[in-house]
Amino acid sequence: MRHGKACLLFVLVLAAAALEAGELQAQLAYYDPCWAPRWFKLCVNPKQWAEWDFQQGLAPSAWQKNYPEPQAVPTLGLSGIMAPGPGFLVADNSNGMTPAMADFSVRMDNVPRPDFFKQVWFQFDVRVAGADFAAIPVSAMLGWPPASNVVLVPGRDFTVGTLPQGLYQVTAYYEIWPQPDWEKIGWWFTVPQGAALYVDSVRMLTQCNPIPEPASLALAGVGLAGIAGLRRRRAL
Repeated sequence: MRHGKACLLFVLVLAAAALEAGELQAQLAYYDPCWAPRWFKLCVNPKQWAEWDFQQGLAPSAWQKNYPEPQAVPTLGLSGIMAPGPGFLVADNSNGMTPAMADFSVRMDNVPRPDFFKQVWFQFDVRVAGADFAAIPVSAMLGWPPASNVVLVPGRDFTVGTLPQGLYQVTAYYEIWPQPDWEKIGWWFTVPQGAALYVDSVRMLTQCNPIPEPASLALAGVGLAGIAGLRRRRAL
């Protein structure tokens, strides 16, 4: 009888362990974040995303990828007067006598696919004390191996919008052909004397898609040319 009870208890322990493992696996299953653009949510190709709320220092508060190949966790780096704070990044120049530089960057690794191109989307929320964010010079650069770097152009590669409670939201988008081993995006700010800049949250996502065949590109070009011609004719 005791042996039967012991076996039953062992089975129950195994069942509980299996249930817990299943729940953990379900929690770790890939999901798209609510803030992701619709085109990212619809993508079934390899993709990943990460976000930082700075409650855990500089480690991502969440990171997901929908493919099994191992890779490094995305990293966030700081330089200049940019420093981690409790729940934000801060570039405090409130006691400074001259403008000061501050920047942060995010590096995201990939599984390289020479037949794919990479879509890179980046967004962060920022607020400023003692100055107007619109008056603060902002520059951005995207780099990838072996030695490619592009300066992101305001109004074309990134935009600045406003949010409630004095927040600004910066959103960037760029495509890299073909998909590299990694990409790194950096943001530089010139913080005026007497001002402080706070980055409240950071979000980055990337996805890769097959590079279209030359025939498809040519057909797309003809289609666009036809649309442009139709528009010109309508304008005339």
